[in-house]
Amino acid sequence: MNLLIIGYSSLVARRILPAALKISRIKKIYICSKNLKEVLPEWTSSKEIVLIDGYETDLSSHDTLVYISTPNSLHFHYGRYYLERGFHVVIDKPAVLNLGEAERLTEIARKNSILLAEANVWYRHPIAGTFKSLFDSCERNHNLRIIQTFTNPPLDKSNFRYKTDFGGGILYDRASYAISLSRFLLSKYPKEIDVFVNERDNNGLDISSEVLFRFDERSILLSSYFSLNAQYFNKLQLLGENILIEAERLFTPPENYNGKVLVSNRNKSNVVDVEMGDSFQLFLEEILDSVSGDEYKRYSEEFYNDSVVLEKIINLGKKGIYESGH
Repeated sequence: MNLLIIGYSSLVARRILPAALKISRIKKIYICSKNLKEVLPEWTSSKEIVLIDGYETDLSSHDTLVYISTPNSLHFHYGRYYLERGFHVVIDKPAVLNLGEAERLTEIARKNSILLAEANVWYRHPIAGTFKSLFDSCERNHNLRIIQTFTNPPLDKSNFRYKTDFGGGILYDRASYAISLSRFLLSKYPKEIDVFVNERDNNGLDISSEVLFRFDERSILLSSYFSLNAQYFNKLQLLGENILIEAERLFTPPENYNGKVLVSNRNKSNVVDVEMGDSFQLFLEEILDSVSGDEYKRYSEEFYNDSVVLEKIINLGKKGIYESGH
């Protein structure tokens, strides 16, 4: 299998390329970029990597997986471009900016019987699996609170996350973590959504926001706080009547990260060591396994269902400082 990467983002340089080069099944890697001068020498000298000027190529779709890592506003265009040409396609989160884009892409993927997936890689790491196993094994609790926090100091102002035309804003950047957490940990989507935008920049772009999910079981609340203007904090906490589970760096575990999960059950505390893993490598290997069979079909379903929730969150965030919806 070959890997065709569209866009040479910071994420590509830091995580995607190193992960792909560790996978023996990936024989050749093509990088399509409009700025080939930015590609690091360590990649240009690799015999396994071929550079292509621009985002479009006439390569055959046979035995090739496309990974799109462009600014958010370009995801739909190039997702459609490569799906229509028969490629299996993975897109960085957020894969789309609205439900209409999701509907069109999933329609093409289903029609052509090809994979379409959003790159929610975080829960492929063993630390996420350990967290979920501890939760699944505990007694079902009343008044269950799941608290997700992912914040960081301001980025360089040239970053696309600060540009409305590029699909910027904290909700587009981080809401997928709340959505995928709900699906991964609880195997369900929220019945009710509240959005609180507590900080915008001078252009009205959301910088700090809180998202609340409520479910059919009224005793469960998932609270997610995201910010581009705070100290770095990356943590998941689950608090119930008889259980407390905590883990740090769960949403962006570094390459070859192991980490620990803290668990307290009926006032007895324990630290669970987690095996090392590279979430991007594990995700790519999972995708490669799926395209060799029929498992790829579930990814487009997740893609669409996640997009339904994302559109609700984005629309609520646009309406005002505090909005609630079903």
